[in-house]
Amino acid sequence: MTAAELVVFEKLQSEGFAVVNRGWPDFLAFRIVNGIPELRAVEVKGPTDRMSEYQRNMHDLLAQAGIKVQVVNVVRSQVEEVKSRPNRIVLGKWVKKRGKKPRNVRIHSCSHEKKPFARLCQKCWDLRQTKSTV
Repeated sequence: MTAAELVVFEKLQSEGFAVVNRGWPDFLAFRIVNGIPELRAVEVKGPTDRMSEYQRNMHDLLAQAGIKVQVVNVVRSQVEEVKSRPNRIVLGKWVKKRGKKPRNVRIHSCSHEKKPFARLCQKCWDLRQTKSTV
């Protein structure tokens, strides 16, 4: 937890909130059907994945709050099919294979950098820090 997150965490606790930061689903899906908003939490489990106790607790908490929770089990053939595609989406960007086996690639999504990054570039990190004051 970063120092900034700790400040917010302590503030929420002082206001009587129980703060949960583990077990969140992979996706929070939103759509509007006939003018009514629908919110759904989606947990994705691969062929060898298992639900953790944190995830089960979070799913219970979300369901109590009236949010539908869906667990989607993806089979190995689906995973292999996605890995074999010549182009695949990673964090909202298309990444082309260059004759190599597919690998996990994180793309930094700011407009001034187009190179793969594992972390934010310094410019975006600084921007993020100035925007997240409490």
